[in-house]
Amino acid sequence: MLTPEEEQQLQQAVGKGLTTDEELRKAHRLLQQARRLLQQARRAGRTLSVPDALARAAAAIRKTHGAAPGPHAAGPPARRAPRNKGRSPMLTPEEEQQLQESVDKGLTTDEEVREARRLLQQARRVDWTLSVPDALARAAAAIGKTHGAAPGPHAAAAPAAEINPADLRLLEKIGRTARAVVYKCRQVSQDRILAVKILSARAARDREVRNSFLREGRQAARLVHPNIVRIYQVAPFKNTFFIAMEYVNGGSVADLLAARGRLEPAEAVRIVRAAAGALAYAHKQGFIHRDIKPKNILLTRDGVVKVADLGLARRGADLDAAFAEAGKAYGTPYYISPEQVRGDPDTDHRTDIYSLGATFYEMLAGRPPFITSDPQQVIQVIQMHLYKPVPDPRQFAPGVPESLCRILAKALAKNPKERFSGAAMFIRALDRAGLSGGPQTT
Repeated sequence: MLTPEEEQQLQQAVGKGLTTDEELRKAHRLLQQARRLLQQARRAGRTLSVPDALARAAAAIRKTHGAAPGPHAAGPPARRAPRNKGRSPMLTPEEEQQLQESVDKGLTTDEEVREARRLLQQARRVDWTLSVPDALARAAAAIGKTHGAAPGPHAAAAPAAEINPADLRLLEKIGRTARAVVYKCRQVSQDRILAVKILSARAARDREVRNSFLREGRQAARLVHPNIVRIYQVAPFKNTFFIAMEYVNGGSVADLLAARGRLEPAEAVRIVRAAAGALAYAHKQGFIHRDIKPKNILLTRDGVVKVADLGLARRGADLDAAFAEAGKAYGTPYYISPEQVRGDPDTDHRTDIYSLGATFYEMLAGRPPFITSDPQQVIQVIQMHLYKPVPDPRQFAPGVPESLCRILAKALAKNPKERFSGAAMFIRALDRAGLSGGPQTT
């Protein structure tokens, strides 16, 4: 058997995309062989480390398959390649195949592959040899640096320790989506409760679904704010992937509404104000949530608000993704903005203002702005977001203050230019209404 430390190093190598499953298995065998010879090696003053085993495994596989050297391989420095006079040099079929395999194995996202391809083309223009694994490693580092949250009062003091799946004890299933199951787990070594979302093996075989799942975890992990659910790790698990995250023990706003129908104005304002603060932070880092709804606003038992589920989030400046999604409606029908219904490629952070406004509306009125008598005809609700005026919430809850009705009307404007320009302006309007009680983050 390997030591827990060796197993952990192997899992970390896979989680960081530094090795393949085949290399992992070969390294595992090498380490097992090294353990059988451990006493003899110690007497001779020799040891075999995990990095050395991985390097030997990768070298053996490259010798067998003729793959390009990886980031953990030892070898001579890059050499000059023949000059390519073209303005946009093409990659070789072998390079394209390696890029595709990295995506198929879930080791990289489409965004990282696009950046790696650009780096490879750039290297070719200046007659410099760059391997595909090195290009992918540089692309991941560049994107991480670009997407990383700016340091601030909410930033973590140090990165969290890696979580070994063997250290998790499943307690109960707490949620399910079409592609994943969420479990409440105990991390034994830290004696803490986590929520762990595991992508189904079937979904993991779908490239688009897998990329979306990995994007959710990686993007959310970059956002560190007291009102955003903290992501601790995204890593492979058997033949799929998992996201380990902060466990929020008080349910969601959807649960509150199911139990109570609607909320008192002061309580609704407090929750929405905190959620708007989380969105203001995310927007400042360049992220758009795109799926704000009662189910994605969680509460601790102490009442602290936590915005969750950034599965549809994307970078506001990611034009490639925006145009790839053009004409597609992403979001939840009862809270989706008109521009998301249309699939506008220039959809920006103001779509979150609309969805938060629709959520706020339901908290006050006890129902979303638009509903249909036939749940199967949800397309009617989507059309209402485009063309029908938002009904006065006092039709359903006469006690809603006039000041909050004005806020709802502005947040739910069909034209994004007529909404609050940002989440910070939404917060200011709530504060002027006199019901918020100030910021709430702890």
